[in-house]
Amino acid sequence: MNVHFRVFLPATASFLSEVDLAEPAAAQVEALFRLGYFEGEIVIAEPDAPPFVIPGALEAWAQNLCFDAMTRALAGEGSHFANFSGPGGVAVAPEGDRVRLTTDGGATATFPRDTLAPALVACGGRILDWARARKSDDPTYLANLDYIEAFRRKAEAALT
Repeated sequence: MNVHFRVFLPATASFLSEVDLAEPAAAQVEALFRLGYFEGEIVIAEPDAPPFVIPGALEAWAQNLCFDAMTRALAGEGSHFANFSGPGGVAVAPEGDRVRLTTDGGATATFPRDTLAPALVACGGRILDWARARKSDDPTYLANLDYIEAFRRKAEAALT
């Protein structure tokens, strides 16, 4: 299973992958810093299946989907989170050793809990680490990431 994120760059109306974001061009760095938050998508990919794509504000998805929903799913609890930056949301329903994700638009996919949870938690961690580095001079933004870190710690503890 591969879970990764992509950031939407309005200046070029394109998505930047995690690989692109590791060494962005100078113009991209400047454009990314000007954004108040990072719009993009989380992509869950498994061999022989179409990718499951969840668009929206990445900071909110890190907190709500990658961390909080996985903490709940590992405890056998379902959840639903609205998309912070647009319409729709995602429902997360544990089903035995699997987890079903359903968007408000009707897309549904079921994944093994023991591979989905660590992959989503790791992706959320990469989102926070990348965002923190990108906006290191923005104390208000960093305070929001500090808040989200508490969800990350709970999710990491739930994995063990």
